[in-house]
Amino acid sequence: MQGYILKTSKVKDEDLLVQILSNSGLESFYRFYGLRHSYLTVGYKIDFESQPVVNRDLKRLRHILHLNYDYNHNYEVMQIWQSFLELLYQHLKDNSHLDAFYFELLESCSQDFNQQSTQRTILNAYLKLLKKEGRLSQDLNCIVCEQNIQNQVNLIKGFLPVHPNCSNGFGFHQKSVQYALKQQNTMYFEDEEIERLWQILMWGL
Repeated sequence: MQGYILKTSKVKDEDLLVQILSNSGLESFYRFYGLRHSYLTVGYKIDFESQPVVNRDLKRLRHILHLNYDYNHNYEVMQIWQSFLELLYQHLKDNSHLDAFYFELLESCSQDFNQQSTQRTILNAYLKLLKKEGRLSQDLNCIVCEQNIQNQVNLIKGFLPVHPNCSNGFGFHQKSVQYALKQQNTMYFEDEEIERLWQILMWGL
């Protein structure tokens, strides 16, 4: 089985509780401490086996193999990647049933990191996530006054559009926002705008 590590927590001694997102969903695993063990880090993709643990609801994590990507060795990329995965874990942790979409979304990000900036890649993925969950606004009607927005569009948490006078938020050009919402692509945003979009994303999924 393969999956991405979204969260690790120390239990007793050096044992770990590991949250892994695979194509089967988000699951918790117990990793017993041993003399020979691999270091588990949020953001890494691993190949592993699971084994039931007696008197526990969790499964034991065994035979772990790190599936290394180039970005795993880039500190800046990993910081950005881990920040997103921490938010993703908080977003998914209470869902008992998840389809393969979320795992495939991370797979797509892993492939795209070598082709464009890390933040832009993740922002595109987030737009796809919003669409999948039915939370992506397909028009430019202000969520506060429900009137159409012309010229500058302010975006708030969840990339919801508002008039500059209706709510605080970061302002963007109308055409760039419209394209991003319809195509789930940030190609028309400048790098400084990508930084502002990233700040909005960090407010929560």
